[in-house]
Amino acid sequence: MRCGSQAATCRRRLEHAARRAPGAQFVRADVRELPFDGEFDVVGAFDVPEHVSDDGRALAAIRQAVRLGGGVIVTVPQHRWIWSEADRFSGHHRRYRSRELEHKLSEAGLCVRYMTSFVTLLLPLIAGSRAWQSISRRPFDPARELGISDSLDKRLERVMNAESRLIRCGVRLPAGGSLLAIADPAIGMRGGFARRSLASPCRKPVLCPEGTARWPAKVDEGRRMRAFGINTGGSE
Repeated sequence: MRCGSQAATCRRRLEHAARRAPGAQFVRADVRELPFDGEFDVVGAFDVPEHVSDDGRALAAIRQAVRLGGGVIVTVPQHRWIWSEADRFSGHHRRYRSRELEHKLSEAGLCVRYMTSFVTLLLPLIAGSRAWQSISRRPFDPARELGISDSLDKRLERVMNAESRLIRCGVRLPAGGSLLAIADPAIGMRGGFARRSLASPCRKPVLCPEGTARWPAKVDEGRRMRAFGINTGGSE
């Protein structure tokens, strides 16, 4: 978490997180210069890269923090055509295309094993809201954007839960307000820079039932990724 001039806000957020997860250790750091080298089995960056001007450097630092054989989970906002004042207010530098995210992960030394859109069922609602905002030329009001009733919030949560069940079954949704990618460090990568080994390219897993996947025969079985709750990896 990079705070800059918003150190007080950052501190309050860390204190709030610490209260919710009292057994966890929290560290404030610049995501572009993480003080970790191969220390974690899994690193999650949930709606983080879009806030960083040099997102490639951030992804390389995340790659450096995860051990070989571990994994990285990334979520980012998707579709440039729904860019709006809401993105500017949120401090976004960009919304991503799927190929763009896959390319940037690859450049950082990560092989994408699974990628899907999500917030799919709500995409028409988001697009309609952005179009109306553009047509009406009303100033962006964050309170109006984020202030929804508890009953509506629960209904939207049920929609997202339905998507979650589809994704857990291995379904790849074609479009949505956000992207989810699961990746792992590529063999032959060093220091977060792409130096691909010709003998060990990124290979896609073969999906199997019961939440597991089997890597193609030419890939070392010891490199299979854990399931992450999705039909994309795991031990047999």
